[in-house]
Formats: sequence, structure tokens, C-alpha cells
Amino acid sequence: MLKETGERLIPDRQREELLYAEHVARYRFAAYFAPARRVLDAGSGEGYGTAILAAAGAASVVGLDVDDEVVSAACSLPKACSSFRRRTATNT
Repeated sequence: MLKETGERLIPDRQREELLYAEHVARYRFAAYFAPARRVLDAGSGEGYGTAILAAAGAASVVGLDVDDEVVSAACSLPKACSSFRRRTATNT
């Protein structure tokens, strides 16, 4: 179970917060542009947004995050068309 650090959103524990609504709104906006495209989700966290992009019809989605614990958690959840890697956006 991921720790709340203030650094990331944890949907199961923050669903009632404004921060959750803001994050989901951004991913839903981005999902409009995702169908049939290869998508990079930099700073993907535990992957809830990556799943939104995949569900929108992206050809593939890669989630990047620098935190090993977060990447492990993301990899353990089923997400169609998604893969997760521990990387920064500058060393990919």
C-alpha cells in the first residue's frame, strides 16, 4: 500500500478531495487526444490516469515515474495497453 506523502495522488484514499477531481479532469481532457496514438504519461504515479488514456483508445500507453514503489504498484494493477517504467522524463 502506497504512503500518502503529498507528492502523489492516491485515488482510493483521496477520491473525495478536490485534487482528485482536478487530476481526473486533466486526464479526461488528454484522453480526447489519445485514440489511436502512442501516449507517454510522464509522472504517471500509480497509473489511474494511464488507465484512463488506455481506455480512451490509445494504441499504447507508457507510464513513467521515478519512484520504484509507485512503479511496482502500477505494474501490479491490470491496465490494458499500458506498461510502466522507473525513469525520469529526461532520461528516457
